[in-house]
Amino acid sequence: SGETNSMFASGAWNDLDAMFQEIHDSGMYQKEIAGEFACARRSWEGFETAEIKWSSWRLRAPIDVVEAAIADHEFLRLTMINAPGDCVIAGLEDDCKKALTKLKDYQSIPLGHDIIAHAPEMKAWESEWYKIHHRKTVKPVGLRFYSNAFAGQYEASAENIAKALTNQATDRVDFR
Repeated sequence: SGETNSMFASGAWNDLDAMFQEIHDSGMYQKEIAGEFACARRSWEGFETAEIKWSSWRLRAPIDVVEAAIADHEFLRLTMINAPGDCVIAGLEDDCKKALTKLKDYQSIPLGHDIIAHAPEMKAWESEWYKIHHRKTVKPVGLRFYSNAFAGQYEASAENIAKALTNQATDRVDFR
């Protein structure tokens, strides 16, 4: 998604089939950041055997109001701030529902793409994520690379791209 796709679109990376195979072999979507949500399970005490239902919602609400509404929910995160008054919350489905009740006066929509991303729970799978995103890189001539993880431009290299994509995966995205 997003910045990862841009690496292939720009020609910086040229091994899409290999990356897809590595993603499949890693269990990323079946076990780690979706499916079983194993990286959340490893991050949260008391969830070693409990079922995890992760949910993601886009909200049209002031950020401070959203932060106040989710503050009491241990397993809920503000994962993206797209713009003032436009954000994404994600975490345990039940916690999302409780927070959305508090935010009933604001527009919300389920993302339908319920994966762990832009959240500290990803740190439990950080090294694997980094390895998948550390790829042979060809710096395209005449292109500048930017990342929200660095809040600016960076030199396109295997190391820098992997760092940018890993930092973005494990921390909130804030486009403001």
